[in-house]
Amino acid sequence: MEGDKMNIFFNKITPTDTQKEKMLNHILNANCRTSNTHLKPKGKEMGLRWIVAASILAVLLSIGTLLYPVNQPKFSMIAYAADVNNDVTTNSIVVEISGKTGVKLPFGTIKREGDPVETTDEQGNKVWRYNTNYINSDSRNAISVKGEDIVAVTYRSERGQLNYTDYLMMKQDKDYLEEEQKAKEKGENLVFLNMNNAPYYQYGKMVTPKYYAQLGDRSFAVNWVPLYALDILSADGNITNIPHEKITISVTFTNGAKLTKYIDLSFNKTGEVIAKIIN
Repeated sequence: MEGDKMNIFFNKITPTDTQKEKMLNHILNANCRTSNTHLKPKGKEMGLRWIVAASILAVLLSIGTLLYPVNQPKFSMIAYAADVNNDVTTNSIVVEISGKTGVKLPFGTIKREGDPVETTDEQGNKVWRYNTNYINSDSRNAISVKGEDIVAVTYRSERGQLNYTDYLMMKQDKDYLEEEQKAKEKGENLVFLNMNNAPYYQYGKMVTPKYYAQLGDRSFAVNWVPLYALDILSADGNITNIPHEKITISVTFTNGAKLTKYIDLSFNKTGEVIAKIIN
């Protein structure tokens, strides 16, 4: 049963205040009808009936609470394109990834350029390949989670590469600060640095961002690069032959609860990234 249907089901079986009152009256009236005497019940008997009725009602309410917790944790998925002239805490466009209807992400377009050229593959064989490019793939263009009381997030991809940069740790790294100073002296906004072995950088098919209160939900932002798609497009030049990507997002909350969502990423005919939630 899907999440929305489960919520509707549990809402239906959780009694409202009016239903609680009706249940209590029904229980008391049923007690009175089963009595063989028309005499007014004595005080102890009436008190006992109230205790029994209240106990039954408490059990019913407990079942409803167990089935549908009032403060059930939840989270949503977003994607944003950072402004390259500002730091990571700012952004220019934010898109929510919700439901099963595909939404175009505000970053990333895959392109084939020109005619195929002759080159060699990994085995040394001569092959023809197209030049390809993933446009607007700045590392600060990312997908992230949004929600209350989130303490940990893990992302897993099936095909593409995930990248996570701990920006607060990076801003304290000696090598980065040196390159940043050189860039400023040249009047450049971007710092070019090989981060593969940097302690603040994770990449691969699984990354685990670190939470910072000053960054909030932005702490969990990760960048996605479809290297597999570039290889396929380079070989045959047909976007429709690129398989979909599936990213698994596992979230842990402060109360220990865990939830998982799955995102499907694909490309439309013009090479733009389309995202949707899947089961």
